[in-house]
Amino acid sequence: MDNPFNELITEVREGRRKGSVHRITLDDAIKDGLHKRICLRLGKEWTPEAEAEWIADIRAYYGEDAEEELDCIPKNSGGAYLSRALIESRMTPETKVARWSEKDAFTHLPEHIREAECLEFCEKEIRPLLAGLPKKARTFLGEDFGRTSDLTVLAPLYQLEALARRVAFLVELRNIPFEQQRQVLFYVIDNLPNFMGGALDAGGNGHYLAEVAAQRYGALRIQAVKFSEAWYLSHMPPFKSALVEGTLDGLPDDGEVLDDLRAFQVIRGIAKLPDKRTKDKDGNKRHGDAGIALVLAYFASRELNNGPVRICSRGRRKSRRMTGKYHQRGRRR
Repeated sequence: MDNPFNELITEVREGRRKGSVHRITLDDAIKDGLHKRICLRLGKEWTPEAEAEWIADIRAYYGEDAEEELDCIPKNSGGAYLSRALIESRMTPETKVARWSEKDAFTHLPEHIREAECLEFCEKEIRPLLAGLPKKARTFLGEDFGRTSDLTVLAPLYQLEALARRVAFLVELRNIPFEQQRQVLFYVIDNLPNFMGGALDAGGNGHYLAEVAAQRYGALRIQAVKFSEAWYLSHMPPFKSALVEGTLDGLPDDGEVLDDLRAFQVIRGIAKLPDKRTKDKDGNKRHGDAGIALVLAYFASRELNNGPVRICSRGRRKSRRMTGKYHQRGRRR
């Protein structure tokens, strides 16, 4: 996206310049009645055929510049969103990745066996990572969901008094049943110090984990995210800016994580994941899973960073005071 105007737009979205960006395409204007209004002003009758012809004429006029002028898509907008150099500059071998995968047969084992295997993984692989977190840190979580073809990745972040966020560790789950994914998720969040909030992938089957997490930890602390172009447009620039400025640090020094972050592409002017999948060194499919989890974790640290959730009990209701004697008489009877 190497043209001056789009660089200015990007700087505003990343918060490096003051201002706000409003994105209105020709299609948006048409849906809001632009051509109908033109017909009204000109005293012409509006028809779908006339509108289609008018749109075709406008696009023909702009030619190869139509996408930039009419669809808000900057030229030179293809390619990887995050450079290898940028990602590697934020990596450290101190940040670990805990990985758990199972064969299909694991899904049909008795419940108590699956729970025991899961607990063993949590105690052996995750507990030591949790033990290393600063006790006074605020913590956040991002989660990208997958069941069979894709991974589920949990990405806890922590923040001390300074503004910088640091990745605590990652957890990758491949081909793990829903109930054991829930078990791992609860294990992690239950043991995070000063947990402030989490953003969970709620697309497709991921809605289940997002829902049970909100039931357990409260809807104020768990945000279910369904991805859209508008969401990517709003939240990818701050993520990149944090990496550039060093306010997000501690990425795992891991080839698979690097590939996942490199998977983000600028497509029609928007940084997001393409539909195609990549393969890891063992031939397993990946779809930017760790990248999405990290983006969600940083999003949670920005949107859900308002202090601990406090539950306050309100005073006695007026109706209760008015009927107090009646209730007392009823109890005596």
